[in-house]
Amino acid sequence: MATQADAERLKALFPNVSNMAEKIDKSFLAFGRGNVVLVSNNGQITEQIKYALNKTSICEELAITGIKRTNPKLLFEFLERIEDADTMIQAVQASVDIKKLLESYGRYNNIEFDFLSLDEDYNKDKIKVIDWNEIKDKKKKPESSKHNFFKKKNRYIDDIPFQVKNRYKVLLDIDEKKRNQQLSIGSEIEKNDIGIHGKMTWYNLLGNFEKLYIEASVSAKTDMSIRGNFIKPLFSRNAQFEANLYQNLYNHPNQSYVEKINGLSLSYSSFHDFVFKGIEFETIESCLTYDVALRENRLDSTIQSKVIYDGGYSLKSSIKHTLCIDTLDNKVSPKRGFAVKAINEFAGILGNVHFFKQELLGCCHYTPPKIPFVTFNMRNSIGWMINWKDKDTKINDRFFIGGVPSLRGFQYRGVGPRHNADYTGGDLYFSNSEHITFDPPNIDSMVKFHLFANVANLSNFSEKKNIYSSFYNLFTKNVRAVWGAGVIFNLGARVEINLIKPILKNPTDITRDIQFGVSLEFLS
Repeated sequence: MATQADAERLKALFPNVSNMAEKIDKSFLAFGRGNVVLVSNNGQITEQIKYALNKTSICEELAITGIKRTNPKLLFEFLERIEDADTMIQAVQASVDIKKLLESYGRYNNIEFDFLSLDEDYNKDKIKVIDWNEIKDKKKKPESSKHNFFKKKNRYIDDIPFQVKNRYKVLLDIDEKKRNQQLSIGSEIEKNDIGIHGKMTWYNLLGNFEKLYIEASVSAKTDMSIRGNFIKPLFSRNAQFEANLYQNLYNHPNQSYVEKINGLSLSYSSFHDFVFKGIEFETIESCLTYDVALRENRLDSTIQSKVIYDGGYSLKSSIKHTLCIDTLDNKVSPKRGFAVKAINEFAGILGNVHFFKQELLGCCHYTPPKIPFVTFNMRNSIGWMINWKDKDTKINDRFFIGGVPSLRGFQYRGVGPRHNADYTGGDLYFSNSEHITFDPPNIDSMVKFHLFANVANLSNFSEKKNIYSSFYNLFTKNVRAVWGAGVIFNLGARVEINLIKPILKNPTDITRDIQFGVSLEFLS
């Protein structure tokens, strides 16, 4: 049951709503903590409360407390969404969205919003003194306004409708974590690879949610990987900038060389809403990347394949664009939704590597309402590349398939064109997989079972570079196919243990009847 204090608070926030004190014993409104709670003894919201929530209201003041490293100007830019709200319900919804955004960054122990009437005082002992004139652009600040710990709107009488009497102020109370660095050491799961890593992360370097981390890892297939990554969110554009300096050393299976890469990549990613059949998804991502890498292929002394022509150093400079639409309910083991990813890469701006590469990946998932423990999954991918200057592409850039998720039952990078002991990769590939996934009763949701069938192939362009005949041969000659069953573990990555029966294969392929496989996502 609501108290008299609740009634008085509601009356203070909505002075123009009559008889609110009498209505409060049946239905009341609780503000703050990033939520609006509507309660009534019959489960219905009274028309009086609906009227109050949707009545035109004005936020007069904004205050922030608990800041340690975060730039207050950035937080006030977020809070402008509350200022722009025309009604109380819009303002509270804006506060919920802001809270979710701040929580996603992971640098706050607690985030609370308090909606106060104008005659209620802030707890000034808690509030960090902020001079709004120092953090606000001089061109935008009110000439006659100067406040130490809050922002107050400088409204002229003509700007405020005469009938608007609902005015309030908002306090954002945050508990920011004291430490801005974190050290982590543990296991690492990558695509068909498991290892250990150490990572040092610095958060909020300049107070605008920047992140810098330095990471080193070793694994079964990567002798060493070291990288430094700087991420800068661009909230005004719903985007982020990323710079990555890296060194990787790969010891690929079934290859007579070791690949060393030193590189720098700069990326700009933007995020947008996607509307499908009237439903809005915040799931479309566009990423533009410039990458420059110095690669070295260290050849074995016993090498006897044409890979010898790709030995030594090469310099790749490329621009890559990735567009992804994702409505999946889970990245690793989805039950509903679809995802599409298109990748285009052009290399040859600098250096001696020249190619154009395209790749398209997609998946869809459906769980029948009448049998919610069964999910039908499908994954497809196709890609092609061509050297636009020289005759052949380099082995570092070609497609390879085998293993989870491209072709279960075949060894990782153990399918396709081969010369003596070395698999040389291909310029064309396709992969298809169909699954029926079961959620077993009385077993943790992290464990599932599946039946599957995979079809895939990898080849090169014909001698005359005829696109039609090359793709025709890709889908009709030397196609590989398997079927099988297995167990899926959702451990932050998709871990599978499968029993496989190859149906179509080549004598040179390396197959496995029992296979352990790892992929970061279902679509990866």
